Amino acid sequence: MAILSDKAILSGADNRPSMLEKDMYDSWKSRME
Repeated sequence: MAILSDKAILSGADNRPSMLEKDMYDSWKSRME
């Protein structure tokens, strides 16, 4: 959950989620499962 919190903070600071960001998140999520 710590990484998810970091991601939420980064998304809030950027405030513009991009497709690249989503791709990186999806690949990270599949590795964690």
